Amino acid sequence: MRNNPLVSVIVPIYKTEKYLYRCIESIRNQSYSNLDIILVDDGSPDKCPELCDNFALSDSRIRVIHKENGGVFSARNAGLDIMIGNYVTFVNSNDFIYRDYIKSLVFLCLKYNTEIAACKVRYGRGSNFKHVSKSGKIYVYKKTDAFMSRKIKFGTAGKLYKTTLFVSERFPVGEQLNDDEAFTYKLIYKSNQIALTDKKLYYCYQIKTRNKEQYASADFVNAFDNRIRFFESREIDLLDLSWENYCLNLIHFYKNCKTDSARNEILSRYKKAYKKVMQNQITPISYKIMFSAFNLAPSKCAFAVNKLHKR
Repeated sequence: MRNNPLVSVIVPIYKTEKYLYRCIESIRNQSYSNLDIILVDDGSPDKCPELCDNFALSDSRIRVIHKENGGVFSARNAGLDIMIGNYVTFVNSNDFIYRDYIKSLVFLCLKYNTEIAACKVRYGRGSNFKHVSKSGKIYVYKKTDAFMSRKIKFGTAGKLYKTTLFVSERFPVGEQLNDDEAFTYKLIYKSNQIALTDKKLYYCYQIKTRNKEQYASADFVNAFDNRIRFFESREIDLLDLSWENYCLNLIHFYKNCKTDSARNEILSRYKKAYKKVMQNQITPISYKIMFSAFNLAPSKCAFAVNKLHKR
């Protein structure tokens, strides 16, 4: 079992009929075959439930959960409740993964004895992994160093977790922020060691949306308030880093806002976070210059800041 651990793959599914085949086939065709594939139909109103059942008939490694709609966090939790793997990874149903994705991350966990292994994520609207590098740098961090490196992103995409990290942890249902800022920092903090490869092995397929306000103020603020309170009683450097990350995410949301009222609310929140960041000793001067530029000219600087943040 040590050299061939079982990996649970949890796929929350809702209204992604158009992309589901590509996603599931990318999992079924992994070069690493010892998989426990859990498809969670989160009350999808299209043909996804039927497609899930058909996939299960064609592959004995696939199990299906049909549940009432509760959101992506609820769907992931349903998968966590029945997973049987030694490790677990999450794949969004509109995304897909490179053939060696799981094999590469299992290798990192076993070689470096880490609880989390991560790869870089490719963003776009393509259909394959053209020009994926066969080589890439590998970084191994202790948990605090992983945060301070700023190389480890807080989303679940592109990560493999030891399932013991979830013994007393579940995604926070009710906080509907469409990101994992509300949770995954706890998993990183619980781990002793984390490995990262530069290879981009996870494809985050970006679906175009029209006239959609991508800012949920109450949930967003609650998520970061919780994170700030979490580190307030633990490590001052990680508290300062949380304020820094808060600034970056406020800029991200500002760029996607469609209304003046939402932009004004973000700028109001930004002023407090900006003051905290400018007072700390851990934020690089280049970041402070960037944050100051946004503070002076938010509309002009938002695009450049977001481009830097995605590197």
